[in-house]
Amino acid sequence: MVTGHPEQTEEKMVGFLDPRQWTRVSSGPCEVLWTSWARSKWKLINEINRFPSGKQNLFLEILQKRKISYAGQVLVPGDTCYYATMNPEFSATYPLDEALLDRISACVPAAQPDFLAGLALSERDREVRDLAEDLPHFTPVEFNILPGCVAVKTLTSQAELAILCLVRDFTLCERAPAFDKTQLSGTKPSMGLCSGCHFFGNPEAICWQVDEGLSDRVRQDMRAFTRAFAFLLDRDADLEVLKAVAPYVIWHRTNPIRSALERPPYFGAKKLAYVAQLVEKSINRTMNERADMNLLFSRAIEGKVAIARALEELSTYDDPIARLDFIPSLEQMR
Repeated sequence: MVTGHPEQTEEKMVGFLDPRQWTRVSSGPCEVLWTSWARSKWKLINEINRFPSGKQNLFLEILQKRKISYAGQVLVPGDTCYYATMNPEFSATYPLDEALLDRISACVPAAQPDFLAGLALSERDREVRDLAEDLPHFTPVEFNILPGCVAVKTLTSQAELAILCLVRDFTLCERAPAFDKTQLSGTKPSMGLCSGCHFFGNPEAICWQVDEGLSDRVRQDMRAFTRAFAFLLDRDADLEVLKAVAPYVIWHRTNPIRSALERPPYFGAKKLAYVAQLVEKSINRTMNERADMNLLFSRAIEGKVAIARALEELSTYDDPIARLDFIPSLEQMR
């Protein structure tokens, strides 16, 4: 485990030059003594938002390149699970880099124990770390076959469609370059970008309610976590599993506009709950109001409906995906 601190150094976290090599007669490449954290396949970063932005870049580089570099030497730890904890925004914390946040696959809030849990903790006769030793755990063989077990789980066609539409609902913007909110720089919905837009104020449209669009990493993470939880629950990877998983994959990557988040029942404090209702709204709309629209688009792609006719019918739908995704795609096929 490494713990966030403004004075934390790279040498303490990943490794340092072996001082014994300077007393040797023979010359050769620099030798690095890698820390146990660097070599581990389970990396815990405690209080990550106590690292200044310059120190956060180290983790971003490790996640991007999947290897650790120091003094010209490279360590490749292989497939690795990363876990990070963070504090609320205290005076000693720093904002997390957006690129780093986008590489955190899921974020789960850690609430304080409720009354009954507090009683149970106060009555325990052993330390929590000792109690944890009694929890069931995978054997090395069981752990190694888990990825294969999850990989054979396939998402239902409805879940696949809902994931695609969910990402597009958050990302599409009529005023952004290529209709892509991830390409915005210097402006965003909370800064007045959506003022006067046709979709602004429409509660069914998600585009104006959050500042950030979603990258393709979000789509990949939602697919992976939906399949993983379906395996754990021994059920189909369907819409219900997706609805449960998606908010935890999305909420730390986006910032709802304050005017929407501050309304009851969220009062500016329940960001996860707000994002969860946006997820529910998008999935329900995709499965219901968009059913005919999606069918029309797919039939036009397959050549079963004339593109001219599909364009005419799609133009009647007051939907960002129809206007900004389906229609431009079909126009390119003419």
